[in-house]
Amino acid sequence: NGNTALAIARRLGYISVVDTLKVVTEEIMTTTTITEKHKMNVPETMNEVLDMSDDEVRKANAPEMLSDGEYISDVEE
Repeated sequence: NGNTALAIARRLGYISVVDTLKVVTEEIMTTTTITEKHKMNVPETMNEVLDMSDDEVRKANAPEMLSDGEYISDVEE
């Protein structure tokens, strides 16, 4: 099942340990066929279209003007 000392040594790349354990370990080879279909997981993307007029886009991107030349901005200073 992959939890023998030999299997662990192989997985971790301990060559000298593998050579030593091969002599004293009885290996039973089993073949397992996996017939599962793998589905590619793609992250969700934003597919909705933002429905704004050109004036609304400009207004949303421009800072709002207050009295006496002061502006409200989303950007922190």
